Amino acid sequence: MSERADTGEHRRGAALWTPGAVARLLDVSPVTLRSWDARYGLGPAVRRPGAQRRYSDLDIQRLQTMQNLVRDGARPREAAAQAKMALLPEPVGTTPRHRRHELRRAAEELHLGRLSELIDATIAAHGIVPAWRTVLAPVLRSVAADSRKADDCVESEWTLARAIDAAIDRHVRVLPTPAGPPVVLGCCRTERHSLPLAALFAALRENRIPSVYLGGMVPRRTILGSTGKLSAPVVVLHSMTAGTADTELVTELLATVTPPRLFLAGPGWRDTPLPSKRVSRLRGLETGLRRVGALMTH
Repeated sequence: MSERADTGEHRRGAALWTPGAVARLLDVSPVTLRSWDARYGLGPAVRRPGAQRRYSDLDIQRLQTMQNLVRDGARPREAAAQAKMALLPEPVGTTPRHRRHELRRAAEELHLGRLSELIDATIAAHGIVPAWRTVLAPVLRSVAADSRKADDCVESEWTLARAIDAAIDRHVRVLPTPAGPPVVLGCCRTERHSLPLAALFAALRENRIPSVYLGGMVPRRTILGSTGKLSAPVVVLHSMTAGTADTELVTELLATVTPPRLFLAGPGWRDTPLPSKRVSRLRGLETGLRRVGALMTH
């Protein structure tokens, strides 16, 4: 049997890994894995008859989270407890509609802890692209629409956005860091709304595509400097409105010695003329992942 096998026995249909494969992935011995299982309850999700043990992708994310926390100075038992709380299993039978309802309710109640649990579980169960498409983005749009109608919903929008941003960061931190010249992703210098770009960054990292995320309101000099220093072949600039779309930055990037391929993401670029064949618009997370990924894997 292969070290990683997709099987219908696991209730989420996630890939299952042998202990040997997990030990090599985490750079620990199989004895250490058994110890973590016995001491901290961080063991395999599937235990078949005949003592065959298989780890799910979520199990591995928990173990990686524990390792990262220990490296940061946490005690192993405390790190294990935090890893289990941060990455909760998705309830059986939970539909996207139900998850959207629960997420919206937690946002309305300003319940940051519950928001974190729900978002972590959704991303861990499905990956960032399905989670963003079916749950996170629809709830964000709904709460944002309400906040435009009534001032008392602004707090809900801010709390939800903060929780999603933090969950994406937690998710990316336990993913492998691919080597090679990366995609540079940044918001234009006056653009604060960075969540769609953060989601694209997470999707690229899930697919083992080297990438660097600079965040929101990035100074022009920082994007130019990062692109040159990292020899970035691709740059993604995000803008939500025409007022934050920095066309001068596009011109400066194209004037560099080795100009990168530029992707303009977000509705702010909708009416911006494309000054070169090296510049394209991106519409949507899945399109962004497909087009950027195709360039980076050739």
